[in-house]
Amino acid sequence: MAVILLLGGLVSESRAQIIEIEAEFRPSLLNRGDGFQNKTVSSGICATDFNDFIAKCKRQNLFSISLVGESIQSADIPGVCEKPARDPEGKYAGKCNETFTVNPRDSLYFKWPATKNNKGKTIELMATGDTSNKSTKVGFTITKMSAKYLERFFRLYYQSKSKNAASWWKQWINGDPENSILPCKTEGIGRTVAGTYAPVYFMWGIADDGICYKISTVNRPRLLAGTTSLNLDFTNATESPNPAKIQDISFAYNLSLPDPLSMASGTYENVDLLTFTIGNSENFDIDFGNNFRWQGDPNVSLKFILKVAHDLKITPEFGAEKVILVPQDGSQRGWDRYLSGGSKPTKLTGRSKFRLSSSGEFTVYLQCGTLFSDTECALTSEDTKRTVPVRAFLTLASNIVVKEDDSSQKSVTRQPLRTKKDLPHNIFHTNSPAQNYPGHIDFEVSGEQSIKTLLEKAPDTYKGTVTVIFDANIHA
Repeated sequence: MAVILLLGGLVSESRAQIIEIEAEFRPSLLNRGDGFQNKTVSSGICATDFNDFIAKCKRQNLFSISLVGESIQSADIPGVCEKPARDPEGKYAGKCNETFTVNPRDSLYFKWPATKNNKGKTIELMATGDTSNKSTKVGFTITKMSAKYLERFFRLYYQSKSKNAASWWKQWINGDPENSILPCKTEGIGRTVAGTYAPVYFMWGIADDGICYKISTVNRPRLLAGTTSLNLDFTNATESPNPAKIQDISFAYNLSLPDPLSMASGTYENVDLLTFTIGNSENFDIDFGNNFRWQGDPNVSLKFILKVAHDLKITPEFGAEKVILVPQDGSQRGWDRYLSGGSKPTKLTGRSKFRLSSSGEFTVYLQCGTLFSDTECALTSEDTKRTVPVRAFLTLASNIVVKEDDSSQKSVTRQPLRTKKDLPHNIFHTNSPAQNYPGHIDFEVSGEQSIKTLLEKAPDTYKGTVTVIFDANIHA
């Protein structure tokens, strides 16, 4: 399954942006859910309270995640179509005398980790607190990018006889940055704001090689903060004293997640962070080209957190909390026959019935009032204080199976329970939704020595407390 999630970032002192990606699966007994749900906080353009971006992103199921930092123009951005010619007096004649090409890296340029052939990153997540090294895997691919571009100019004029003016946002191939250049895709989320140093907001779908760019049709001079504009290629240009900037740089991604119904309840995290480098060369995973210098954290690290919380409910039937052990035929008549000179019983049994509702995996184990062994609780004589062991066996409906070491499954019929979590033996998997399905626990005292101890000082009463724990949080 593939879902798009949001990220919210925190900055650490080690100059690396740490982004936690959190998703949760918490079904109800009547609805097993549609898979993992995002639990992270959005940032970037889809969290911008401007031009109805939040609502637009929700309608299109688009999300964005901000990087901490900005890119600042550090060199002239060349124009691809025309290079204005000077007349003998040094003024611009308004005609082009040269046509030339532009390196995309010298333009508005973005490179992200490539998605070619749908190859992303595969990350292994371990269940926290799990001593059996239970793990799962997720796939991560960056698919979209967004930003806010701050242009120095409000209008760019060519000095010409007609004095025709051209707005700066029109002077790009394929129009303003709201519109991408193929093979990147315009996502329809953006806005161009008029005015000096006014922004363009945009979101693009990323090409397979991870590279997106926008080429200007006119030269856009660099201007460092605190300096004045001299000898520009334009006259009568309304401009900002600050350099052009790219801010609120953000991205969206696809996260290929495992089937949560096949996972035990618990929290799964990656031991090793997934880290991407950020800078201004092809050696960086995230690259902003030659003419916009990255100012910010040089790395972004991703921590994945998946939480699975299956529903589990046990409803004891009337009288189930009290179990009386009787000879093997299961009734008081067995005692009557023995007291009337019949054969000595070979075991004593009793049954506690319940109804079970579950949506996923769980385990079952015992908690003894008095412990006898790893597999038995103790019953204690009220008279002699001697003890005998009692064992418990679990039986569940056919829609629930027990997983074995070799990953095979079998029905849960008289599955012996232990006095602590018995992983991986007693992990029970719900193959289909279970609501109020019947189940029972058989308690048993058997063995020649145990029966002899019980009967030796008769009449006597043996009592004990056995708590049966159904636990959906297997690895806690």
